Amino acid sequence: MAKFNFNPFGNESLVLKFACDECGYNVTSEKIAIPQPNYLADTARDSQTDNDGYAVCDKCGKEFKILIYSSYGGGNGYVRNLSEEWKIDVIENPESDYEELYEAISNNNLFYDTFKNEIENLKRLNNIKLDDDSLENTLKRQLYIGIITSMETYLSDAFINTTLGSKNFTRKFVETFKEFKEKPIKLSELFEYHNEIEITCKKHMLKVIYHNIPKVKIMYKETLEVDLGDIEALCKAVSIRHDLVHRSGKTKEGKENVIDSDKINDLILEVETFINRVDKQIESKQNEPVL
Repeated sequence: MAKFNFNPFGNESLVLKFACDECGYNVTSEKIAIPQPNYLADTARDSQTDNDGYAVCDKCGKEFKILIYSSYGGGNGYVRNLSEEWKIDVIENPESDYEELYEAISNNNLFYDTFKNEIENLKRLNNIKLDDDSLENTLKRQLYIGIITSMETYLSDAFINTTLGSKNFTRKFVETFKEFKEKPIKLSELFEYHNEIEITCKKHMLKVIYHNIPKVKIMYKETLEVDLGDIEALCKAVSIRHDLVHRSGKTKEGKENVIDSDKINDLILEVETFINRVDKQIESKQNEPVL
């Protein structure tokens, strides 16, 4: 495995760049979130947290598994499938202004209307027929990606606004969110955590990848008691979106995903039905009593 180092302090994510060991093509990884060390641990070893990611060679399709580790002693990681001395360039992304990002999301309290407007625009674009087959294929791929993005935006904005708009839901989020369950708190720091709880919740909610439907389903159920229902078809669509973004439209086996107008219409119907079902449940929560 090829090893690399990074600075976990003041950075929220990293991207790796390296040459594919199969074909020599330049590979760029996905953006990998840097986990915060456990600052309550007594030793650097015990403070270690981890995350994983991937990279795909757009030329030959080879996949690379990436593992990263953070502790208050620093950060390091490994790329499997590469030899130990392989050259890896690490691009660190500084922490963004989460308050600015949260403000943008909190201002979108009409998240269902935003979703519907975006879907209507995508429907109109899908009705456009281009004479150039290459451009037509590119358009259909971007429309497919756009549908998944509109779903992801709704799930993010609806969850964050609904949860932080209610003390009851905020409490449920704190009590059920996996990362909070695994975080020990010293009694002497209890009031400090209490005073910072809303800020902590904002940061963790903003870091969630909202097209990770299985994880989001658990969050919606445990925090809002909203059931996302059967997500199998949507998970498959997210996987296709992954192929379109990272493999130039091809599957792991090298088979091309053919995206045409009918597939776009089918996905729009699937996503609209899904979001309509979720939004009806969200709407029923607006009058929940505040504890």
